[in-house]
Order: sequence, then C-alpha cells, then structure tokens
Amino acid sequence: MKHAHEKFNTVQDSSERIPEDEPVFLIRGQDEFAVKTIEFWLSLYHEWGQSDDKKREKVEALVLNHLERIKAWPKKKTPDHD
Repeated sequence: MKHAHEKFNTVQDSSERIPEDEPVFLIRGQDEFAVKTIEFWLSLYHEWGQSDDKKREKVEALVLNHLERIKAWPKKKTPDHD
C-alpha cells in the first residue's frame, strides 16, 4: 500500500487486502477538507447506483457513521505537506 507521503507508510493494511504497490489516499479527522470530501464521495456513490441494496446500505451506514465521527473531531486544520 503506497501513501502519497512517506510519513504515512506506518499506516498499514494488516489483512493484506490492499496490494503493496496500490496507491491509497488517507483523510484524517482533523483535515479541514475531510467532511466535504467524504460527502462528495458519498454523492458519487449514490449516483453510481449500487444494484445490491444491502451492500449499498451497509456502505452508506459505515461512511455516515465515520462522517459523524469526523464532524465531531475537535481539532481542524488544513493539511500540511511535511
């Protein structure tokens, strides 16, 4: 799993479901852009129209639960680059 910045390489997929060379994008709860980014992702997911209603409901519930936790995160800042 390849992160955009090497400082996040300690965040790993212990189940090894993500190939070692697959790029990933990490959004932290403190990221000022996290809420809007996840809400946009969710709108795209809705547009995509997952045919399996149970899977769609499960994904939406997981995303919405996490989104609420991110909204409640007390510290917000713009992303740093180092």
